[in-house]
Amino acid sequence: MSQWGRAEIVTSIDSKAALLAFAASVNGGEDYGNVNVYMAADVDLNNESWTPIGTPSHPFKGHFEGWGHKVSNLTVSGGVTDYVGLFGYVDGGSIRDVAVVSGAVSGGSYIGGICGYVANSGEISSCYSEASVSGSQYVGGICGYFAGYEISDCYSTGDVKASVSGSQYMGGLVGQVYLGDVRFCYFSGSIDYRPSVQYYGSLVGDVKNSNASTIDVENCAYKTDDANPDYTPLAIGCNEAESPTDGDNKQFDATQMQKAESWAGILNTVTYNAAWKIADGSYPQLSSFLKNEPITFNFTSEKKWLTIVPNGNYAVPAGMKAYIVTGVDVASSTVSLRSVSTLNEGRAALVWSDGGESITVSSTQGALSDYSADQWLKGSHVSPVVLKGDKTEYVLSGGIFQRAKSGTLARGKAYLKVGASVSGSSSLKVTIEDDDPTGVSQESMVNGQWSMVNGQSIYDLSGRKVSGQPAKGQVYIKNGKKIIIR
Repeated sequence: MSQWGRAEIVTSIDSKAALLAFAASVNGGEDYGNVNVYMAADVDLNNESWTPIGTPSHPFKGHFEGWGHKVSNLTVSGGVTDYVGLFGYVDGGSIRDVAVVSGAVSGGSYIGGICGYVANSGEISSCYSEASVSGSQYVGGICGYFAGYEISDCYSTGDVKASVSGSQYMGGLVGQVYLGDVRFCYFSGSIDYRPSVQYYGSLVGDVKNSNASTIDVENCAYKTDDANPDYTPLAIGCNEAESPTDGDNKQFDATQMQKAESWAGILNTVTYNAAWKIADGSYPQLSSFLKNEPITFNFTSEKKWLTIVPNGNYAVPAGMKAYIVTGVDVASSTVSLRSVSTLNEGRAALVWSDGGESITVSSTQGALSDYSADQWLKGSHVSPVVLKGDKTEYVLSGGIFQRAKSGTLARGKAYLKVGASVSGSSSLKVTIEDDDPTGVSQESMVNGQWSMVNGQSIYDLSGRKVSGQPAKGQVYIKNGKKIIIR
């Protein structure tokens, strides 16, 4: 299960000076255990010598959330030889939604574009690196040595180089996976293959043999390395010119990598996974880093309820109605809603339309209000949100909140977070409070029975005619208007 948490956010990084201070704090002994650290701006390190965040004696143990921001001109060389990257050593912590977009990272052992060494259920998700990396052993485009929980939704485009003859464990993504899984990632750079290199792979240099049965490297892809004709492309490294079983990983040339159809069944197979934007003419991109692209919410006759996390204040368009969650009733497993006339920044809402309309909003830079302040609905308009599938999270489907599976919820959408007291319910019904000012009238059953007036039928919110007895507390359509049964 993912280790990522939504603890109180206490540290904000919005400048080069702030990032340097954070690195110095960790390396000085502050491990930030169970603390969320977030980036509020892109940072340019100006190719000045960088000291990685975390060491074996003082590792980083918190949750680092880049919120789609980028670190440029990252240079590590000379003084630091081992545990090299943006992060040097992570012990049980997580790194998410951050990119290294330019630079060169070099050293001896445990070298990675994002992190040199990850241990004890640590994880890396929705990150990418364009930096070149080089070292003597345990060298990877994303991570040098991984003994954590999972690397997911990441990619590397930088070259991976052997610094000396006899180097070993060189991977496009990871040098060696000792524990944990690698999923939904790709590598499009070049491996500096030498005949003396032991254990090299376009995805992973080596999977520890004694743990191979518990490690998955799957649903990943790598590009044909035209720059090195002598390099035998392997997904997972070994000393022989053959690839072991590697979990539906694919090899593409540059043209195939830029075709959307190539990625079917690779990066887009997880329920709720909207981590990637995949389109013809470009390599797959992580949605977290596309903050300036608008988000469009489309309604259809079958999909009349949607969740939204606004990035600003908006009047509810004509023909639509918006609601906020005011409570969850344990006994009846119902969600109570109250209508609102505006969509407010940072507060997630449910929006209803009879079909055919759409709402388009433009996302903005990361800020504290990106994560919904609502007590019940949670989400972000900047980056996808990881769902743990822990029975306290529900996603909207067909006007009903269904228990969520583990996966990724698209940016701009929200999920319902409930306490353990209602976590046993597989679904939660939506009801609208009595004081709803949007024209939902109440109609009562007579002696527990519903009787049609003048033969007027009622329909559910999906447009299906109701046969038999309607349920109390539910919203229906009669004569084109909403009613609630009491």
